[in-house]
Amino acid sequence: MSNAIELRRSSQDQFKVLTVRQKVDEGVYAIKIHCFFNAINDEDTDSSEERMNIVSSPTLLASPATSSCSSTTQHRLLYRGALSLPDSHMLLDGLTFFATTSQSPEKALLENPLALALESMRGRPSLRFLGLVVINDLYMDYSGNISVDIHPRALLSQVYFENVFCLKPQSERGVKVALGDTDGPETTQIVIYARRDGHAINLCVGRISTAPPPPSVPRLPRPDDPIPRVPPLHLGKHPRVRELKRAHTSVELGSKGSKRQKILDADTTFKVPTIPSQGSGVTQAKAKGKTKKKGDEEHEDVFGTLNAQTKGKRKQTEKSSLQIDPEIEQGNKLLVKQMTVQYLTLGLPAPPPGSPLIDACGACPPVSKTHPEYKDILGWIYRGVSYALRTKIKSTPLDPQVVDKLVRAHVQMYASAVPPITGPAMVEREDV
Repeated sequence: MSNAIELRRSSQDQFKVLTVRQKVDEGVYAIKIHCFFNAINDEDTDSSEERMNIVSSPTLLASPATSSCSSTTQHRLLYRGALSLPDSHMLLDGLTFFATTSQSPEKALLENPLALALESMRGRPSLRFLGLVVINDLYMDYSGNISVDIHPRALLSQVYFENVFCLKPQSERGVKVALGDTDGPETTQIVIYARRDGHAINLCVGRISTAPPPPSVPRLPRPDDPIPRVPPLHLGKHPRVRELKRAHTSVELGSKGSKRQKILDADTTFKVPTIPSQGSGVTQAKAKGKTKKKGDEEHEDVFGTLNAQTKGKRKQTEKSSLQIDPEIEQGNKLLVKQMTVQYLTLGLPAPPPGSPLIDACGACPPVSKTHPEYKDILGWIYRGVSYALRTKIKSTPLDPQVVDKLVRAHVQMYASAVPPITGPAMVEREDV
């Protein structure tokens, strides 16, 4: 390894800049910039010469050189190129980005997103220079351990970085660089910053990343907040829940068709209710009398007890009292339908003089089956007569005279106002 040491005074005569040229990789020469924060006065020339001699001694410079090029650490070249200044054709060339790792380069590269981003820029002549930023205003990722070296012949780059980082004892600024042509969120942005190591300043690289969200602070309770409900004490502690959980893990695979047995407490007993039979009212009364004698009088209902037959709804008692005969019901409905169809198709003649139906019914013209209102009239007459005879139509045979009277009344009521249709209308109805 060949080292060349140069000493130059800064423009403000406040700091001394030491440029150490080191051969990092084969064919790649780089520099490291070291700033010494010792004021040099024109009057005290002897002390300044002593400082220069001490700094330029090989013993003091051996520690950074050996630490960066020791046998345990390895260097990997990531990108070599320049920075393109905005609105200018000038380039800050001679820049080399490399990673210093103590592990294998392949493993360190996979765990370092900044190194991967820089290696993806290989082949590009330059990176975009975005300007100077304040490091305290950004959230930086310093875990890459990536440094920057400057070629000894790149004088413009040396002077620029010296003016940025070596004019003040502590630099708060950094050079912002974009790894790409766009400014979208997919473009990685890095910052070249200075890090002090004893009396030297090394140029390092950090990646700009999004800041983590602030820790969530629980909101203080407000007066209008609802009172939180306390869970029941027996929730999750009942023996049924524990037994069901254990039973779920002990189910065999072969018992798919069998139902799971319902698990209850050991204290529970099955009480089979007695079904009252017909005609057993006396026996039930005796049984109730016995149970009342055995039981305590304190548990008796002050409102009394009701029979099982009287506890049902009124509709159920009415249905049970009616004895429905399907054959009688079908015959009664057929009689109503036949009389309705007969009076609609043949018409309703006027009753003879002295007939009891003369007050309610009169003559009615016939309504043919092709009439557009035939089905509606038939349905209303049939439902009206059936509803009028609803108490007898399901249990007893109907009297034909009563049915005839009701059908004639409904036909006179619905079919008397039906307008007759002409021949062409009937033909069109049949075609439809």
